[in-house]
Amino acid sequence: MRVEICIELNVERYSLNKDGAIGWHHPQGTHDDVLGTRDGCYSTAEMGAEPFFAAISRG
Repeated sequence: MRVEICIELNVERYSLNKDGAIGWHHPQGTHDDVLGTRDGCYSTAEMGAEPFFAAISRG
């Protein structure tokens, strides 16, 4: 089952619509709910601050 989910995550395609919006498509016989589940899980993940490093010249 895990392999099938990974395959379905990689078959989604996108296109740029005439109005500039991105459209998502999936091949016939696959399920679009897998992509929605992935996006839902990702959106609930806690994101920490990115590390930041700055070098300041003393010169």
